[in-house]
Amino acid sequence: MAFFEVARVEEFGPMQLWGGREGLLTALYLATTGRGGVARMFRHPLGASPQVWLDDAAPEGAETLHKMRDLDGRVFCFFETGPEGSSCVISRDDADPTAAWGFEPIGNEPDFVGGRALEVHPSGQLAAGGSGLWNEGTRNGKLFVGTPGVAGSFSEVRALDPPSIAWEVVRLSNGVVWEFWNGIEGTTTSPHAFRDGLDTIAPPGDCAVADEFQDYLYVGTLDANVVRTPISSVEWGTVFTVDAEGIDHVVWVPRGDGELWVTGHAPLKVYKSLDGTTFEEQLIPGNPDCSGDDNNLTAVAYFQHAVWVATRDANLGLIRIYVDRPQDIILQVI
Repeated sequence: MAFFEVARVEEFGPMQLWGGREGLLTALYLATTGRGGVARMFRHPLGASPQVWLDDAAPEGAETLHKMRDLDGRVFCFFETGPEGSSCVISRDDADPTAAWGFEPIGNEPDFVGGRALEVHPSGQLAAGGSGLWNEGTRNGKLFVGTPGVAGSFSEVRALDPPSIAWEVVRLSNGVVWEFWNGIEGTTTSPHAFRDGLDTIAPPGDCAVADEFQDYLYVGTLDANVVRTPISSVEWGTVFTVDAEGIDHVVWVPRGDGELWVTGHAPLKVYKSLDGTTFEEQLIPGNPDCSGDDNNLTAVAYFQHAVWVATRDANLGLIRIYVDRPQDIILQVI
């Protein structure tokens, strides 16, 4: 199915598109990086024309707004490297279009870096992690679990000796929780993985992103490989290598019997798989240049029965948004 460009958003780059695990939220959210500016949140309301993307007035001060999840009608987003006194997670009521974003009472250290270690815990609570006091060089990797909105409920469930970083957390359909703690460039740290709290075999290469598809856990690595293991055991194997500098997203799409989507940057690459081993490249009109940064520069999500892709365009200095179904297209720059 062909992609069509539907909107352009004046921001540096996309970090996450999120409309819910099955695309059933009242809006499709776009979390961004400002890269020296203000990282902003945008919202495409359910039923609106595809070119409509509203500035959703997230709190200022984040270098990036990154991974998103939802729980009990509330949407959560990782708020990276916020100002003194802020939390590493913000949230809002999804059902109320006028709702404001607010900070969750997690109690992490200042200058908290990460972005992907955010997940709904099997307990019905929220897990969030990263690495505190990053820029001063301490780099305390920590993971917290607690009840959203309840002050004092978040507790530290894991910390690795610094320098360390909790990078990704994924809950599988069988209730198993995987944690991926990456190595840190310029140090002797190496990747660690935990499966239901127990140290286990890490995937070959630092984890960039992870998701479940057809009874396997898939991990996109920082060196552009897609690797997987059965969800019932730990047996890593490489299934695909993306012809790009890095992988940004590996996402299950609940369409038909299921699809697995992978996006990468430098150059822009978008792939779809129906079986988890054969990947078909998808062509994006205009072939935007999404190079020039180490952050995620692409995003993909399922919403309103379609797959949406967002990518940085370095030449135009903005984000371009595409959808894989015909639309009445009137491009709008926000």
